[in-house]
Amino acid sequence: MLVAGCSGGGSSGTGLSSSAAKSGGGAAARGGTSNGARAGAQAAATPGAPRAAASPAAVSAAGTGNRVIVYSAEIQLRTKDVRGTADAAEQLAAKAGGYVSDAVVGDFDQVRRPGGAPDASPASSTPLSAPANASGTAAYLVLRVPAGRFDAAYGSLAGLGTVLDQERTADDVTQKVADVGSRVKSYQASIARLRGLLSHAGSVGDLTALESTLTQRESDLESLQQQQTALNAEAAMSTITVDLYQRATHAKPKAHHGASLGGAVGGGWHALTATAHGIALAAAAILPWLVVLVPLALIVLWLRRRGRAVAAARRAAARPRPDGEASNTPEDTAV
Repeated sequence: MLVAGCSGGGSSGTGLSSSAAKSGGGAAARGGTSNGARAGAQAAATPGAPRAAASPAAVSAAGTGNRVIVYSAEIQLRTKDVRGTADAAEQLAAKAGGYVSDAVVGDFDQVRRPGGAPDASPASSTPLSAPANASGTAAYLVLRVPAGRFDAAYGSLAGLGTVLDQERTADDVTQKVADVGSRVKSYQASIARLRGLLSHAGSVGDLTALESTLTQRESDLESLQQQQTALNAEAAMSTITVDLYQRATHAKPKAHHGASLGGAVGGGWHALTATAHGIALAAAAILPWLVVLVPLALIVLWLRRRGRAVAAARRAAARPRPDGEASNTPEDTAV
């Protein structure tokens, strides 16, 4: 059973009215203690203090076992008449009590998938990839249907063409709904206390501090209430994305019959040839560099060796000989 629970949010806090400012100003003129007002402002501006209970709907969803689920789905269909099928999908959404939040129809090579409904669930999964060999006319529709009619609408949409691919998701937001509802009530109570303290402000400084804190609390409350509204919309209306293609094929997964000796040999040979091909490509890429670098390396090596030989000869010539040592002069050799 689909449950579209939601937390009941209180009305958003409004800004400081002129009458409140006047009453604060009158209190400042009359004078009074300021420390008490400052302490009261600090206490009232701390929504992290004991929080109020969650809204009745949130408590019911968490306490009675009913869950708040956000449903979303995407389905890809092949159909000869894309525009006619798109119209039929729109009629199905309207019949289910929903609407089309976004739609685009055109040539497959030109149309782009819409970004989705502004109030679409952020928990939606990554869009499906386009099917193989898609061409011709294509259409992308984002439908919003009541959560209670999600299954029926999804089943009817699947019958509008040949299903190529599909995906469904369900996101449990029960705890998030309860938490946001509790925080909304906590901020509402904090704002009520701050407004009560405005009439007891003892000085202009106290009044200014209270007004600043109250403004911040009202801004935070407005943000929380926007989150609450979005969660309520997600739970109440499910999102179905419909992708229509005039021509497309869906690649079937290859049958797997287990490993075999021939398959292992074939796989090994394929790996070997792929490796050899990669090595050949790398060698071809390096060859032009080798033509330049190898001669340069040989020249540098020859120069280094020649320099070492010359240095060794010089050291030998400069070394003093011991007395009486025979000289290897040509004259000595002749004697």
